[in-house]
Order: sequence, then C-alpha cells, then structure tokens
Amino acid sequence: AETDLRHGKEGKLHLVPHPEDPERTVTLLSPLRPRFTLFHGVAADRRGNVVACPPLGEGAWAAYAATEGVLASVEAIVDDEVIAAMPDRVVIPANRVLGLCEAPLGAHPQSLRTGGLAGVDGYLDDYDFLTDIVAACKDPESAAAWYEKWVGGVGSHADYLERLGGTRRAALVFPPPPGVPVAVEKDRSPADGAAAPTEQEQLIVLGARAIVDLVRERGYDTLLAGIGTSHMSAWLAARLLG
Repeated sequence: AETDLRHGKEGKLHLVPHPEDPERTVTLLSPLRPRFTLFHGVAADRRGNVVACPPLGEGAWAAYAATEGVLASVEAIVDDEVIAAMPDRVVIPANRVLGLCEAPLGAHPQSLRTGGLAGVDGYLDDYDFLTDIVAACKDPESAAAWYEKWVGGVGSHADYLERLGGTRRAALVFPPPPGVPVAVEKDRSPADGAAAPTEQEQLIVLGARAIVDLVRERGYDTLLAGIGTSHMSAWLAARLLG
C-alpha cells in the first residue's frame, strides 16, 4: 500500500488494515463529489434523458456523484419518442440534468461511438489535432498561443467547428460517407529509430518492463490494458512475454 502518490493528499487517502492480512494495509480514497459534472452524450430528448453508446470512457459515475447535477451536451437533441424507444440506452436520466445543449462533434478531439443511435454519426479520434496539442504544450508561449486559438479566442462551439473546417470534420465521420477519405488512412512511414526516444516512449518501455516483472513474479494471466500510454505499455508487455 506504500506509494508516493499519497504525498500531498493527506485527509483524502486513508490507510486501513487489510481485511485478510492485518500485517498489511490498503489505501482507501475519499469519494469525489463534485457540485456539477459535465457530460457529452450521443443524443437526448428535450427533457434531458441522455443516451450514450459503449465505450463510455470514464462512464457516468461522476454524473451520478454530482451533488447538484449534470450539465450535458449531446450530438443531437431529438424528439421524446426517439429516446423513449431506447430506454436501455439512457445513461443519465432527466432528473439529474440541470442544463442541456446541442454540440455536434462535442467530444472532439476524442472519438465518439454512436452505434447509429438516433441516426447520429460517430467520429474518430483526431490524432493530428492531438499531436498538435502535444507539440504546443512543450513550450509555455506556444501552449498559450494554442489555448488562445482553440479555447480563449473561440466565441462559441459553432466558431470552433468552423475553425476546424468542413473537410477535416467530414474526414472524421465514422463510418465515412461515400467518397470521403477516412482520417486515419494516411501513409505513415515507420520511424527509422535514429532519433532519441521521447520521454513518453521511455515511459511506455519502462512501464512494459514493470508489467512483465509483475506477471512473472505473481503469475497473472489477465491484464487490464487501460487507454493511452498504459495501453501501449500493456501491449508491449504482451509482446515481450511472447
């Protein structure tokens, strides 16, 4: 249970005796209860019943935990009967929603799977946009310029979409309309390995090695890969374990 992640979190992380081994301890985390939770879904009716399609990312737990309620955005606000026909898809009921707005491409630059619910198209991760964010955040001045361009200097969600451009938005739609190229279908030459590894690449490799050591030490046969860097580490570990 000992970890440096506890530092600076006194009063929020609590060490208690392990229920099966009194000589050990486990760490408990105080519940997170935000006043409001922001949530983006696939569609909703005008009463605020929000539907979503797996994968749900972090899920709706933060929405349920909010002490006052949810501020929701969706790809489309549809007629009540459309949502009434799919009650099993309602992730956040109307009685938890304080405010609702329509925001097409509202999860950008992340992807959104819709499964065709309510006739709404899904879209892919905008990896080029994410790459630009990483590059901009390496320097305080370029990070501030990026923030002003895409956040502070954008007057509305409609302005944000206009700045993205119609061609870029169309290329992200999944499944793609006929005749529109898919954003990820690009000729990306593999890296030649000449450049020094980035900090993120080093983190992925070190994480993979740590996973391999734990698997061999404790005999695990199943891994929860997670997303992002942890996902890359898990897959690399699987390759190393062969």
